[in-house]
Amino acid sequence: MRPPADVPSQLARLARPSRVLVTAGMPYANGPLHLGHLAGAMLPADIYARFWGMVIGRGKVLFVSGNDDHGSTSEVAALQAGLPVREHVDRIHEAHARTLARFNIGLDIFSGTSRPGCLPVHTELCHQFLRRLQAKGMLSVQSSRQWYDPSAGRFLPDRLVRGRCPNPKCGAPDAYSDECDACGHQHDPALLQEPKSALSAATPELRETAHWWLDMLPAAGALLEWIKGKEKRWRKPLYTWAMEYALPSLRFANAHEEAYKALRGSLPPHKMKYAPGKRVALQFNDFPGQEAALAALAAAGLPAEPARDWMRRPVTRDIAWGVPLPGAEPALAGKTLYVWPDSLVAPISFTRECLAARGAGPEEWRDWWCDPRARVSQFIGQDNAFFYVLMQGAMWLGQRENHGGVPGAGEMQFNDVISRFPPPGGGSP
Repeated sequence: MRPPADVPSQLARLARPSRVLVTAGMPYANGPLHLGHLAGAMLPADIYARFWGMVIGRGKVLFVSGNDDHGSTSEVAALQAGLPVREHVDRIHEAHARTLARFNIGLDIFSGTSRPGCLPVHTELCHQFLRRLQAKGMLSVQSSRQWYDPSAGRFLPDRLVRGRCPNPKCGAPDAYSDECDACGHQHDPALLQEPKSALSAATPELRETAHWWLDMLPAAGALLEWIKGKEKRWRKPLYTWAMEYALPSLRFANAHEEAYKALRGSLPPHKMKYAPGKRVALQFNDFPGQEAALAALAAAGLPAEPARDWMRRPVTRDIAWGVPLPGAEPALAGKTLYVWPDSLVAPISFTRECLAARGAGPEEWRDWWCDPRARVSQFIGQDNAFFYVLMQGAMWLGQRENHGGVPGAGEMQFNDVISRFPPPGGGSP
């Protein structure tokens, strides 16, 4: 039998969450909203929120967003405008709010991470997340080489330094220190070619600096199972991209390819592909399969290593315009939270701010974010998938008593991620 085609019958078949929270990609506080912001994230999220409002009642739907105020992006924009960062961010926010109102985007709140009504709550939540990650052993202090401007006397994170993209297939001349807008490539800042400071136009030099690094390996197994469960729910390009990262992999030099082929039939099920740097990558269905293959290759004298580059990311920056760290160690004095983990927590802060304005208590945000019967759907831009899928998933898992299994009642729930495309280049796992 075919399902009924009339609208009332179809709506009757629809599973109804207890609440629906919708977020739209947060625009940086560095310039006017453009068509990509509106058509790519805000408008689809608005349609989605209006739909669920008709199905379960608008009072059970929250649509939240705001400016991504912190980080080097805002600092550079303010420098170029010749304004203090605070004044520039406020001007940008007012312009964005007017644009959204003009296009009738039906947000329940449009805030910003540095705005007076949000910042205290946002700082508190960021500190809670960081302390929990640290207690779970997912944060550690590591030193790495970062660009330093000897003329300005400061380190240059992210957009404070530009140069030629190190991706051999790109080479764009205006890449940022950690990613390239032209091809989507994400890279170690030390690999940037022909670097120039955005502050002084000086040629920066590499110096050692300490930061907190997030280790996503403890959450990798649960992340994989979560993403596998989205095969029928997420758009295929996004799902395929996410699985490329999440599936456990091994790598070895292609000089060992013939030796591998002799062993291939005895290894757990996997796919072979060629990887950058004259290497071979083996992709397994699960982590036990990866471990068994690693042991078998080692026993045969074939040196291989797990592909875990994506699992370690710095989450602090040498910049004043950001959320300060909670009781940080001496090596981290004066550093702030990286804008990406900052922005992942921000929609929760906007939720709290919105609910507080309605007279709700400080913990009622959990009814939206920590209830398995509720739904959180996040509409994002094409270059943000790594952070909203992998980094956010790991951070959410790091708030739990254990890393495995499906989150239960009272725990941070996995979110649905809606994106038109995967990142244009995406970087290699």
